[in-house]
Amino acid sequence: MLRAGVVGLGLLGQKYLRLMANDPRIRIVGVCDIDKQKVKQVCQQYQVQGFTELSGFLDLDMDFVYIATPDFAHTEPAVRAAERGFNLLIEKPLATSTAEAEQIVQAVRKSGVKAKVSFCNRWNPPFVAAKKAVEEGEIGEVISIYARLNDTIFVPTKMLKWASQTSPGWFLMSHTFDLARWFIGSEAVEVFGIGQKKVLKQEYQIDTYDNLYAVVRFENGAIAVLESGWILPESFPFIIDFKFQIIGTKGCIHINTHDQMVHLAGTKYQHLGTIDIDVNRKPRGQLAFSFEEFIDALLENREPEATVEDGLANTRVLEAVHIAADSGGAVIKVKGNNA
Repeated sequence: MLRAGVVGLGLLGQKYLRLMANDPRIRIVGVCDIDKQKVKQVCQQYQVQGFTELSGFLDLDMDFVYIATPDFAHTEPAVRAAERGFNLLIEKPLATSTAEAEQIVQAVRKSGVKAKVSFCNRWNPPFVAAKKAVEEGEIGEVISIYARLNDTIFVPTKMLKWASQTSPGWFLMSHTFDLARWFIGSEAVEVFGIGQKKVLKQEYQIDTYDNLYAVVRFENGAIAVLESGWILPESFPFIIDFKFQIIGTKGCIHINTHDQMVHLAGTKYQHLGTIDIDVNRKPRGQLAFSFEEFIDALLENREPEATVEDGLANTRVLEAVHIAADSGGAVIKVKGNNA
């Protein structure tokens, strides 16, 4: 049985605790969060040890640690856990700077632990089906991708207390760039980025981008156009607006996960989520499938898919997008990605 620890008890930390509690291969031994009340509640719920600082938590006997701290706060727990010899599952993005992502990669490779970045959409059934079609040559060579992943304004204003310390680039575009790179099978070499700061900054005093847009050129000549923002109205029928188009030399694939097949018109009109949902009283869907692959990899003594190197490539590109947008719109070479 694998002994697990969790750092960060926000929305995803709580979801993964449920996944662990429902997996007979896992025993949760400890949790860590700066919020004392969250720690107390989780300790009572799961009968585990709780900590508000990493030092005591890292003294536990664990086989792996899941890091679900905010986007900007992955580096210290990841590096310190790797140095103690714990396998790692790290939320995306790996880090919010290339320098910090490189620190994590170096710590993981020096210690020899296994580590995965939670790019869960690789296990999202629509994208699994699309990947299979691409690999079987159904649309020829992938030459272009358009991805739109937006959230409603509920996310930066109510769901996240730390929206000003991240952006729709780190929070959302990290998903779509990973998918684009996964489908294209090449490294990004050049990025054009531009963004807008108006609604959140002026009306909510949250100093972060409303929207970010990127055009990414890959080494093999493919191009990805990525759009991510989080100021859609809360009246939108689903919290996420996610559309993905893959164009190949012989065909194309369109994916629309905004429409999750169930439309409810009651006191309000809404699309019910079906991609991550409880079945037989257990959480199923992309998070569960991605997590199960990580556990399988540990038990089979192999590298998990979605490695820290994938996370580093992701961070390099997103950092370039932010540099370009901060300059008012520019073309930036992606350092370290064969540029």
